[in-house]
Amino acid sequence: MASARDNTIVVLVACFVMISAASQTIRPSCQHKCGSVNIPYPFGTTEDCYLKSNFYVACNTSHKPPKLFLWNVTKNIEILEVSLNGHLRVKSPVAYLCYDEKGVLVDSGNSSMTLQAFPFSYTQNKFVGIGCDTLSTINATIGKNYSAGGCFSLCSSVESSTNGSQLGIGFCQTSIPKNILEYQARVMRSNMLHRDMNIPCSYSLLVEEDSFKFSTDDFIKLQKRRTVPTVLDWAVGNLTCEEAKNNLTSYVCQENSVCIDSQNGRGYLCGCLEGYVGNAYLHGGCHDIDECANPSLNDCSDICINLPGSYNCSCTNTRKQLGDGRKGGSGCVSNLQHVVNEIVIGTYYLFGTGIGLVLLLIGSGWLYHVFRKRKRVRLTARYFKKTERPLLVYEFVNNGTLFDHIHNENTTLPWETRLRIAAETADVLAYLHSSAFIPIIHRDFKSTNILLDDKYTAKVSDFGTSRLVPRDKCQLTTLVQGTLGYLDPEYFQTSKLTEKSDVYSFGVVLAELLTGRRALSFDMPEGRGIWRCIFFRLGEERPSMKEVAMELESLKTMTTTSLINATSNGAEYVIGERSGSAERDTANCDYTHAICAGPENDTICNDVMSPLWGGR
Repeated sequence: MASARDNTIVVLVACFVMISAASQTIRPSCQHKCGSVNIPYPFGTTEDCYLKSNFYVACNTSHKPPKLFLWNVTKNIEILEVSLNGHLRVKSPVAYLCYDEKGVLVDSGNSSMTLQAFPFSYTQNKFVGIGCDTLSTINATIGKNYSAGGCFSLCSSVESSTNGSQLGIGFCQTSIPKNILEYQARVMRSNMLHRDMNIPCSYSLLVEEDSFKFSTDDFIKLQKRRTVPTVLDWAVGNLTCEEAKNNLTSYVCQENSVCIDSQNGRGYLCGCLEGYVGNAYLHGGCHDIDECANPSLNDCSDICINLPGSYNCSCTNTRKQLGDGRKGGSGCVSNLQHVVNEIVIGTYYLFGTGIGLVLLLIGSGWLYHVFRKRKRVRLTARYFKKTERPLLVYEFVNNGTLFDHIHNENTTLPWETRLRIAAETADVLAYLHSSAFIPIIHRDFKSTNILLDDKYTAKVSDFGTSRLVPRDKCQLTTLVQGTLGYLDPEYFQTSKLTEKSDVYSFGVVLAELLTGRRALSFDMPEGRGIWRCIFFRLGEERPSMKEVAMELESLKTMTTTSLINATSNGAEYVIGERSGSAERDTANCDYTHAICAGPENDTICNDVMSPLWGGR
């Protein structure tokens, strides 16, 4: 049993290690801690201790214990943790709605944050909705662009939702895009299902994914909890590593470090090389790790030799032992040839020439057999442990998504390109539904899942939610998944998935192509969302994708001839304008013709498109 003196020594050593680790990440004259939060450089509380103004943090000692805050344009944001790997854990507000037993709204609050720098992490955060019959929405600003998203959570009572239950039952979640510096979260609740007053509130929150696991207790606990942990991504400057290295006076990565480009916005990070530890932003901040001092950091079976940034292994007696000295390698084994030589000499002197020769042959044969057997075992073990698996290589599609080209004011897609894209994507869905060995329903068909190459050829992507449909079944009953605005209302209401659900989603994308409007828009009067009036026929009234593909292919062939004539006559055509006749068409849900400007006898302008959804 360890003595009190031994325990004291262990505690002192641990404290010394902690102090040494802190000194490697913080300037000696700077405040290194606020409450329980470490403050590593480039962050600091005084001008001499932070790199730039973006890294200024304030320690508020009026709180007990003190709290650390990130300076920001609108308000200070409480910091929970600062990490040198480019992450900040902060507190963010929760949006909520609460009702009494009569269904009267008694309490509410929206969630919004605006950052000066350091965008919200798209890899470590999730946007989450909690409640019964609840729509959670998030509106985000990305540079000069605007993005919106959300999700549904449905349940009729606490009993219908369980801890860690599947998405959509009591809670829902969705990812967020890159480069978000500002967002507003809202929560809306309807009375489609039976109201359970054990669930009086609904919530929307942008939360760190690792810190959140849904529990039915969240229905009640979140009433008293107004903040959750959220992760920000931070980086230095606004240059890439290659650009920053061109000016070594402003380049902040120190010796024994590596530069890493930021994956969320511009800028770069510094990290210590493999085999080193510490703060790569400080001079001399990256220290060599002594792997030999910790058995868990090396795989030497005998002798470990520490090297700068690495280590080496060897055997104790290199004359009598062979191998690389590693547990995962050949280890240290006896040099059998040396043993055989000693046996031969001893046998010769002990038994004379005749007997010695016989024993020599027997012993040598046995030792040779043992040597070969052990060598085979080592080789088998070595090959068994080997970074060899097939890799799935995807085609590189470099021209962004169809969504980018439809809704970006700086890009335009001519009519013939839009029609060709529609025909190509219809062919893909028709193949999945009708020609694949086992029919496939995509289940999340939308313009952001259509990639364009340098020739604007369409590539349908993201089959993560797709389902195989056995040929002896015409529908599946599944948990509803999809994207708001593209989601088939019939599938959403009944949970019955058919190939016609993809047809509805294709119709929404086709409407985007024709009108240039988003599938889901919060800036239009109620009753004019596109999905309410475009291709809303239900069930068997919708055509199959094979019929749609044939119609579009026929229309594409006809339009190609018309465009040749239109070009020779000097006509101009515009698809999806948002004023004039186009605005009236949007209101009346009339998208069966192209809106054009040009001579009245222009063929493409006067050509009426065949209605794709008729005939059934």
